[in-house]
Amino acid sequence: MRSAARFGRALLALVIVTGTACNQEPASPRYAYVVTCDARVDKLDTVAGRKIASYDLAASSMKELLPPGNQAIDGCLGYHPVFDAAGGLLYFVAPAAANANADGTKEYRIFEFSAPDMKLVKTLPAPAKQSEAPYVELGADRSPRAVPATERTPTTAIDLAAFGPNREAQPNQIIETSGNRVLLRIFAASPSELRLAVADTKAKTVVPLKSPPPTTALYAHLSPGGDIVLIDVSEGGKKTGRLAIFDAATGSALQEITSDQVRNQNFLAIVPNGKAVYYSGESYSFVDLKRNTGSDPVAHPLDPNRPAVFFSKL
Repeated sequence: MRSAARFGRALLALVIVTGTACNQEPASPRYAYVVTCDARVDKLDTVAGRKIASYDLAASSMKELLPPGNQAIDGCLGYHPVFDAAGGLLYFVAPAAANANADGTKEYRIFEFSAPDMKLVKTLPAPAKQSEAPYVELGADRSPRAVPATERTPTTAIDLAAFGPNREAQPNQIIETSGNRVLLRIFAASPSELRLAVADTKAKTVVPLKSPPPTTALYAHLSPGGDIVLIDVSEGGKKTGRLAIFDAATGSALQEITSDQVRNQNFLAIVPNGKAVYYSGESYSFVDLKRNTGSDPVAHPLDPNRPAVFFSKL
């Protein structure tokens, strides 16, 4: 068991990107806020390509955030972060007690913080006696509510029988989604063969990537809005530092970039100004992909400990 104020069992991050609009066309959001499992928020300037601030929410809101008792917990202090872009509010679920109940269940609360100052606004109740941390959902009026994990049924695949051009029910696995686009692994006869495709749930089409480089499903990433696919090229399961970019609409290769700095770092997010962000601990690297992206959030059910990404004009 580790101190909840300092450590998290795994990185569960949320990237909130904020910016301002210009007279003609909204500028690309500039700042990213990375929320970790132990309730630390790092502020990144994606234009300058560096971390400019860090907020320890456990330390700044110690009495409200840390459970009473020995102030140590087994697990995260911040589960399932959600950002309300219109209201400038960050929500996540945190334990309400350091220890589990006698039946093994736990108690949780919803915490609400204001952005960008990351001040605690209030705490809200969550359903009692939960076997897993509940999720936060925002209603039509943007009010938050906690939803038990047992009430959520994750979608792990798409029925491609209605998708052109072949309308074939190919077995698949969802890697990431953004807007109407879904990055898929199409299962082949050989388990060692990795076939990637992008489905458009609105147009009902599926486009395979043409001759993708060697990689793994966890090294393939969809941009916000789903216009491009970024692949970390790997050999023998290790990243090479080569990044391949594909057009999601055609499946064709667009560009290849080499960046040695990301070889030993984890992918974090693609931000709208066209940079891919990588991290190792509290250190970040930025790779310019030389193309702007959309602003829809990206969900990654295949890797739940990776960041969720939200965008705002704050």
